[in-house]
Amino acid sequence: MAFRENLAALKVEFGHAGDAAVSAEVQAAMMQLIEAEERSRPLRVGDTAPAFQLRDGNNALVSSDELLGRGPLVVTFYRGLWCPYCQKDLQSFGEVLTALQTANASVAAISHQLWSDTSRQFQQDNPIEFPVLEDETGEVAVSFGIRWAQDDLDFIGEQLGIPSAFRVSEPWIVPMQAR
Repeated sequence: MAFRENLAALKVEFGHAGDAAVSAEVQAAMMQLIEAEERSRPLRVGDTAPAFQLRDGNNALVSSDELLGRGPLVVTFYRGLWCPYCQKDLQSFGEVLTALQTANASVAAISHQLWSDTSRQFQQDNPIEFPVLEDETGEVAVSFGIRWAQDDLDFIGEQLGIPSAFRVSEPWIVPMQAR
């Protein structure tokens, strides 16, 4: 069964208040989570990618429209350059850069956090030949459908009892690595 069909069936199932084991309050909370999941679906092949303008490590503004003006654009998202997995992926992605450039493609890496000491050190030790941009608020990730929206995260935190002390950033950002 396709994702949308499963989601529709789940909505119907939680829409019935006949199950005494599931309170109306829990059913309403589940419906909100299901709807949040629907809103957070990533872009699919053929969807139009949202335009963005973000700052790079030199504080220069980089525009997706400008990069697209040169040819195809590959956008790759990272949790942060503090993440060892993200660092390895970014280093290995640089290995295919020549092939992308041969196809007239540009690359932009987007991270939630660029300005930590670990991130600065990584960028000094690993010269990357394409812009690494900071999506500090996470709104670009949201527009691509690869990050929970802040309201959804707050709701989930409340429902699961996650105190704000456990959130490592404000706004609380949980980006997905994606390309």
